[in-house]
Formats: sequence, structure tokens, C-alpha cells
Amino acid sequence: ARTELFLYEVARRDHVAEVIRPALVRKNVVLCDRFMDATLAYQGFGRKLSRGLIDFFNRAATGGLKPDLSVLMDLPVKEGLSRAKNRAGHLDRLEREKIAFHERVRRGYLTLARKERRRFLIIDARKPKDHIAEIILRKVEERLHRLYRRQAHGKLLLGGANDANDKAGAEARHQVRPDPGGEPPQRRVAARRRDPGRDDGEAPAADPRGGKEKSADSLPSGN
Repeated sequence: ARTELFLYEVARRDHVAEVIRPALVRKNVVLCDRFMDATLAYQGFGRKLSRGLIDFFNRAATGGLKPDLSVLMDLPVKEGLSRAKNRAGHLDRLEREKIAFHERVRRGYLTLARKERRRFLIIDARKPKDHIAEIILRKVEERLHRLYRRQAHGKLLLGGANDANDKAGAEARHQVRPDPGGEPPQRRVAARRRDPGRDDGEAPAADPRGGKEKSADSLPSGN
């Protein structure tokens, strides 16, 4: 499990240095398909590795960068895995883990989303694709408008509420591109109880790997 963690973090470090930071310096919007949340969910909650250990390596790999917005689409575990198999024709190494593993991963994503409600957008992935796309597009546009407005007022955009980000990634970020250090496209699906206070198809967080993920981290195989 530790070797798996180290391999993902090394890949992420390279991805951040070679792809993400240069894009941020050019003031591009970046989309990733999984990022550090995937590592916490899979290697932390799923593999039961130390949270402190994972946080340490995540910081080392990302240099403190965090997404301004993470989209977590939620599905029950079995439904998520069924979708993954239909899409690829087979299940990969992580997807073949026991259901209990995927349930822990799903709970992990939900736990992370509840702790950072301002960063996460939880979507009920059972809704029609067009409806889901509309919700995500609206939220992305709202977030970008807010970030660019801050920039216009002379404030550094360091990941919204993330003051830990450095100047190299100051100008614009919204997670873009697959992170080579993650699990396979796990639809960050958050499937749990629906939040009665939401009428746009959003639900409290979970993971399709739990229903088998990726995030908006929009980052790579399970990390």
C-alpha cells in the first residue's frame, strides 16, 4: 500500500511541475481528473494508511496547490462499478477490490466534501447527463467570475480560500488535465442521502468507485 502511495505521489509531483504550474503561470484555467483528494480517499480511507503520512506526501507533491472547485459526482458503489465495467468492458486493478474497500473510499470522499463544503460540489450522478452538465457549467462559471473579479481588484488568486498556494499558481486555477498519479477515472461520485435543501440534483458527497471516481481533481488513477 505504501509503495502504491509513493508511486502516485511521484507521478503527481512531476505532473504539477511539468503541466499544472506552467499552465497557471500562463494564467490558464486548469482541469484535472483526480488530485490529492483521490489519494486521501483511496490510499487513506481505502487502504487505511496514515492520514498524516498522506498529507505530508500530498504537500510535497503539490507544493500546497489545491483546486478552487472539486466536483464529486455520487453513485452507489455497485452502480458505479457497473458503469465502469460497461464503459471499459472490464474492471481494472483497483476496481476489482472488494465492495468493502469501495464503500470506505466513498465514505472518504463524503467526509472530505463535508469538511470543505465551499470547495466541493456534490452531484447526484443518477440525474440525466444534460442536467448534470448544466449544474457543473453554472458552478464553474460562477467560480471563475469570482476569481477573476478578485484578480481585477489586485488580489492574487491562490486557489480561492487556499492561501497555501504559491505565486506560481496565482493567476487562475480550476482543476484541468489528468493527474498521472491517481486511480483510474473514478467518477467522484458522491452517492448518499440526497440533501433535501438542494433542488438542482446535487447530493451530499460520495464516489463512484464506490460506485465505480476521478473531480473534478478534473485528475489520474485513483489519487
